[in-house]
Amino acid sequence: MKLPIRLVNLIIFLSLATVPPFLAWAEELENIINSVQAQYSRINDFSTEFEQYSRLKALGRTKVTRGKAFFKKPGMMRWDYQGDAGQKIISDGYTLWLYFPEDNQVQVGRFSRVWAGRTLTAFLTGMGDLRRDFEPSFAAEKKTDAEGNYLLLLKPKEALGQLDKLVVAVDRQRYLLVSISFTDRLGNLTQIRFKNIRINQGLKNSLFTFTIPPDVDVIKISPPE
Repeated sequence: MKLPIRLVNLIIFLSLATVPPFLAWAEELENIINSVQAQYSRINDFSTEFEQYSRLKALGRTKVTRGKAFFKKPGMMRWDYQGDAGQKIISDGYTLWLYFPEDNQVQVGRFSRVWAGRTLTAFLTGMGDLRRDFEPSFAAEKKTDAEGNYLLLLKPKEALGQLDKLVVAVDRQRYLLVSISFTDRLGNLTQIRFKNIRINQGLKNSLFTFTIPPDVDVIKISPPE
């Protein structure tokens, strides 16, 4: 018995309609990753204000810190924290300095590009690749956060310490990362939100060096590989 033409057309339509949503999601994700990667490939340096939220699950406490961050290819970065602590994190691409004025201490070590890549630091400083270093997917069913930014889950292809989950928010117009959130296996959450991002300002290399103050305790560290 032959089926009516209208019924045949309906069956064909329904069979096709059940597949595209999955393919569309994959294609959209691919386009977002391509756009983000292309955007950062065009950026030589950028600066941003940031707010960092740190929640310690065991203590039920949240700490909020603010400051300004600078990034430059290849591998250079500087985080200046505001407030009494005045913490600084600086890398010239070879050496990493962690300065804690309140403890009168500076930790000095080699800047590990392998370690940095799995924590998104290498990507922000022009050395990373989202597909090479991570397995990306959408982090939410609606694909976006409350502000309309794309919400992506990035799973490091190689395990790194206690890192459990890494989520980034991507601006839909500029394809810039506007927040980074990561959770460790103890449930502690750190979220860093970027605002007032300024790109290609011609930042000087001297900004990414650090002179150790006198009478400061110097501790040698080795970042994980």
